[in-house]
Amino acid sequence: MKVNCNTCGIELNRRPSAYKRYGKAYCNASCQMKKEYDSGTRDRFKITLAANKTLREKTLKRFNEDRPNRKLGKRSYWLIYLPKYHRLV
Repeated sequence: MKVNCNTCGIELNRRPSAYKRYGKAYCNASCQMKKEYDSGTRDRFKITLAANKTLREKTLKRFNEDRPNRKLGKRSYWLIYLPKYHRLV
């Protein structure tokens, strides 16, 4: 089945079952991301905030499990967690 890319308009060959299932056709991932960012369905700031929040929660959990304020890091340095400051060595 011949369909056009939703972003750039290049003609593509797709299986009918795949086109019926998804209803959209893109030539590659960058075309899909460009379309989603332009239309507002994907917001990079919300994604970044969610990733930072998850990382912060994991870090706090790691520090609170063993010793409340210090942890031995990957390179054998003691990492000291102070909530209002950055890491100290």
